[in-house]
Amino acid sequence: MNKNITIRRGAAGGSMIVSLAILAILVGGGAYWVYSVRNTSISPAQNSEEAKQELADAVVKVGKLMVLPEGDEPILATVTDAEKLKAEQPFYAMVENGDKVLVFPKSQKAVIYSPSKNKLVNVGPIVSAPQGQQSQGQEAKTTPTPEPSPKKQ
Repeated sequence: MNKNITIRRGAAGGSMIVSLAILAILVGGGAYWVYSVRNTSISPAQNSEEAKQELADAVVKVGKLMVLPEGDEPILATVTDAEKLKAEQPFYAMVENGDKVLVFPKSQKAVIYSPSKNKLVNVGPIVSAPQGQQSQGQEAKTTPTPEPSPKKQ
């Protein structure tokens, strides 16, 4: 009895390797995204109904503590790494995790609000990097940087 048995590893074996490679890329990309999201110091509010309600609540609470710029749609962010912010800029010297940062782009103002204390932590102007301080080939810095407000004596 002569039995010829042939085992082929053509397309099926190759497609498994391709599938594993795609899976590895997806897992690696997902891990990178999670790491980068967790590694930020300020977390911008997501564009959802919950985020819109959070922004509206923050505007109402801060509006009771100070006069807000009119006709300027603020951007809301939540402080997630206070120590990193404190090391980066003096504007954030008294910030704590969970504080809210309201940025008014048209009015060039930034407000740090502490919901836990119901107090303003800091208010200051937004200053962009001057054109002379840019590296060659870079465009003007469009991300505003809050400056500390002067202390009253």
